[in-house]
Amino acid sequence: MKLKKMGLIEYDPSKEVWDPEVMFATFLSCLQEGDDVAAREVLAAALRHCNKSRFARISGIPRRTFYNFLNEPGSPSLALVAKVCRAIGNESLGLR
Repeated sequence: MKLKKMGLIEYDPSKEVWDPEVMFATFLSCLQEGDDVAAREVLAAALRHCNKSRFARISGIPRRTFYNFLNEPGSPSLALVAKVCRAIGNESLGLR
């Protein structure tokens, strides 16, 4: 009897987070639980799957700031988080 080799399936959950309703619900849940690190990761996951140039133009935030948001540990300002959330909402309305 031959056993079929099964490898790991590559899965990136951040692709599903791009759904703005799912993303915002998850983001708010993280904030309600007091988990600021997870909340930031939810936003970063959503940003990984968007057109950064267009997103920067829509939001008025420089692309470098987005990349810093994705890659640098730390706490972004509430103003930056609000701009990112607004841009995600605009992007999901078909402004891609």
